[in-house]
Amino acid sequence: MVAVASTAARAAERTNSWLAASMLVLIVGTLVRLAARPIDIAAASAALLAALLWLGVWLAVVLVSKPRSAFFIGVAAMVMLDLAALSPRTVVDFDQREALYRTDQTLTLPVPPGTTQLVVLVEPVFDGAQPRFALAGWSCPWQHARQYLALPLPSGTTTVDLRLTGSPARDGDYLIVYAPVADQPRGEIVRCS
Repeated sequence: MVAVASTAARAAERTNSWLAASMLVLIVGTLVRLAARPIDIAAASAALLAALLWLGVWLAVVLVSKPRSAFFIGVAAMVMLDLAALSPRTVVDFDQREALYRTDQTLTLPVPPGTTQLVVLVEPVFDGAQPRFALAGWSCPWQHARQYLALPLPSGTTTVDLRLTGSPARDGDYLIVYAPVADQPRGEIVRCS
């Protein structure tokens, strides 16, 4: 009788330690998730939902398996949930791009109210020292790389139509215009006149 009682006590003690370790995984994993991002309502809600999801997975494994298996499944689930909480990739400077390669193409861009210039990210593609095209209405110094152009505007302008003049070509001389996403340009701004 003594051997059976001590075996049952040791089994209960091992089960309790796996359960306690699992709860520690839940607490530490939730704190790591909260530390990975600024704490606001969205982050707290996401942490609560992740904890509930973790508890559901953990309880399902406890019911069909042993607490030891539930612990390891819980660790894997918490690592996955914490990795999902990390910030997405870095923000790019543009959302979409459009190539202007004909003189009859027009690209209309909105102008924020109250501004006297429009800053646009462009990439001129051309052979030689200067391109065979220009922006209609502006004189800009071109480089063989992405560059921010500051286009001066008359007061009260709400949209700008970008159009090429000269002799651009689809396969050699064209201008790629990037639709902006970021408010602040990252880099040197080239002024056009």
